[in-house]
Amino acid sequence: MKRGSAGIRSRWLWPALTLSLAIVGLVQACSSKDVTSVTVASVSVTPSAATLVAGESRSFSAVVYDRDGATIPNSLVTWSSGNETVLSVNPQGRATALQPGTAQLRATAQGVTGSASIIVQPGPVITAGMEDVALFAQLHGADPDSVEIQIGNGGNGVLTGLSATVQFGAGEPSGWLALSFASTTAPTTLTLSSTTVSLEIGTYHATVILGSPAADADLDIQVELKVSEDRPILKLTPSAVGFAG
Repeated sequence: MKRGSAGIRSRWLWPALTLSLAIVGLVQACSSKDVTSVTVASVSVTPSAATLVAGESRSFSAVVYDRDGATIPNSLVTWSSGNETVLSVNPQGRATALQPGTAQLRATAQGVTGSASIIVQPGPVITAGMEDVALFAQLHGADPDSVEIQIGNGGNGVLTGLSATVQFGAGEPSGWLALSFASTTAPTTLTLSSTTVSLEIGTYHATVILGSPAADADLDIQVELKVSEDRPILKLTPSAVGFAG
């Protein structure tokens, strides 16, 4: 009796299990077919336009739509640049501005392309209120007054990480010029201070080199220091002055 019951149950369970597996397979097949057979109608890139500074990077995103205007999730998108000398882009849609100019940033899915218009502007440019500095001192006299130079950004973006180094004239004494920034982000002030106690009579030269990782080029400031003889002081006394009567 138990065998008969088991046999009846097995006869009913096997067809049911087979039907369930068939339904699961059909659902998976239909789902797979729906995903792969959807036709891409358009691709939208966000943002659709951007202005970048040379050296700057920004991430972009792409949304893929079907003919009904519905989004197609998990779509394979290929990124490219229409002007690789101006703009580069990685497979994840992060673009890097290389040099001034314009470029189209493109996202392609199933042969359909969307794009964003990119303008690349020049990066930061170091500027100085004066690029030639003349200092004067007397032998064994007081040091020249400090000179303050305004440092600015003549380009775009943020000019930060400013640095300044000194190159003294070849074969000339060194160490007589010191530099200090009020801030390493422009606009700022660069102060030049000179010490002449160890210098003899003569003319001395130095080049101040301003740089920044954000700027494409350094800026040179030429400094000239002239040390002259002590000025003689003439003292007159009544006995030393004669008058013709």
